[in-house]
Amino acid sequence: MGPLAFQPLHPLSFSHAPDDSIIFYSVSWLGRPSPGIAPVDGETDFVVAHPDKSILIIEVKGGKIRYDGATDRWFSIDGI
Repeated sequence: MGPLAFQPLHPLSFSHAPDDSIIFYSVSWLGRPSPGIAPVDGETDFVVAHPDKSILIIEVKGGKIRYDGATDRWFSIDGI
């Protein structure tokens, strides 16, 4: 796998995902925050999709994080 932050995921290799799951890596997306607002684009690291259950979106972050309870937001302190 590429970035250093992904290394802890590599041994898992998603081997516990059901056989009929489909795993996508580096998925681009386009969303519209609200009507009349220009679309925004982004990317997520992994999407695990199961045809009968649902999807799981996994965003991998390196470094340390902190949570600000006053604003209910997470922050990356130092990326790897």
